[in-house]
Amino acid sequence: MCTVVTSKWVSGYKLPLTTVDNLTVYTKETLQNFYSTIKNVIDTSHSSLDSNVLLIFDDLSVLIYLGFQIKDILEFWKACRVFVEKYDGTIITLIHADDDDVMESSSGDRLDLDQEIFVKSLIYQSEFLLAVRGLGTGLSKDVSGEITIARGPGNVEKWFRPSTLHYKILDNNVQFFAKGSSQRI
Repeated sequence: MCTVVTSKWVSGYKLPLTTVDNLTVYTKETLQNFYSTIKNVIDTSHSSLDSNVLLIFDDLSVLIYLGFQIKDILEFWKACRVFVEKYDGTIITLIHADDDDVMESSSGDRLDLDQEIFVKSLIYQSEFLLAVRGLGTGLSKDVSGEITIARGPGNVEKWFRPSTLHYKILDNNVQFFAKGSSQRI
């Protein structure tokens, strides 16, 4: 599911599907229809090009697991990015890039290779990267993990400094703090 966030309201839309012999088939045409839906929602919600648009994909990696071709997913994402840029907007994309499964992909599995190509292609086109992971040293009572904000290859801003923070997940909040500055560390 993709969520299009506009200045008016949040509008969700499920992928149009094709069924053949009781099996769901995901094709390039499905993604083209999905793009048309996103484009129509944004076009009707924003009457002028000077209004900003924020498009959020909550886990674009799911499209790989559904059986879409990597090439088709990347074309879909690029078309959305180009369209959103027309409105001076922003596209935020959540993807799963498990270090063990993607970056090392030693098993040679097709899905691992597709995931690696997919992740690296999106990273290459990104302006900013936000990576959330557990602690490399293992579990801790006082720190849930670390979050790294880095400049992507598409960002040429000289002012931006990459940084890594620790975080602690609380009952109804998240606390961020500099590495090594937790009250109990």
